Amino acid sequence: MIEAFRKRYGSADGVRMYRAPGRVNLIGEHTDYNLGFVLPVALQLATYIAAAPSEDATLRLCSEQHREEYEFRAATVRDSDLSTIGPTTSLASRGNCPASVSRSRARTC
Repeated sequence: MIEAFRKRYGSADGVRMYRAPGRVNLIGEHTDYNLGFVLPVALQLATYIAAAPSEDATLRLCSEQHREEYEFRAATVRDSDLSTIGPTTSLASRGNCPASVSRSRARTC
């Protein structure tokens, strides 16, 4: 993954790797906060992330699985931009969630 990062961005200086396991609730969804029972189970499927600092404050996201790329500056993302960040204009675009979170973080810093 580090080599793929280096090929795409030219350098892997300062790169950090993260892994988040997949998860399912076997008995119920959204019942844990209603005093119900849930049984969360981790899966072998996972999301892997390689990240490194950017010198120009631009966030660049790449999905190898979906072959999509997103690029934006968090401090300048507006609500109206969220539908046009990625290769589609769908509000369900995979780039919208990280763009929205980044925008919120930029406003609180």
